[in-house]
Amino acid sequence: MTFSVDTIDPVAFFGVTPTFAIQGELVIVDATNSSDNLQLVSYRLDFGDGNIEDLKGDPVINHIYTVPGTYKIVITVTDEAGRTATYSKDIFVDKKPKKSSGPMSFLTNPFLMILVLLAVFATVGARIYQYRRKQDLLRAVAAYEAYQAQLARARKAKLKKAPVKKAAPRRSKTS
Repeated sequence: MTFSVDTIDPVAFFGVTPTFAIQGELVIVDATNSSDNLQLVSYRLDFGDGNIEDLKGDPVINHIYTVPGTYKIVITVTDEAGRTATYSKDIFVDKKPKKSSGPMSFLTNPFLMILVLLAVFATVGARIYQYRRKQDLLRAVAAYEAYQAQLARARKAKLKKAPVKKAAPRRSKTS
């Protein structure tokens, strides 16, 4: 029987989504890209806020940071031979924005923002419609005035023609 000794260290790695989080937001740590020539048997995640998780199966975990700050997430992976590797990455957690109550507070409420945009579009649309109606009315008045001027010219031209001869009186037929 031959035994082989594992001389290759595992490779620890993980991704964080999002890397710039907001206080209370769900953060996903995915260590599936950690690897080894043997099977990885454990993943130890230190979130940098006092919480440590030991994972045996699926190397994807969710975490919520409750306090703003910069945290160093550290993962330590262990393979079947007991060899370990460590990797770390910083995550930035910003404080939760305060709810606004000022004149621009509708920007934080999608429903209010949609209502404001609809009101703006309706107002602009009504103004465009009014403008177009006014332009149509002005064109109609100009066309009517041009027609009236043409009729007046035609009447003047008719009057300037030679006078119309009166027809001779009809003779009555008497036999």
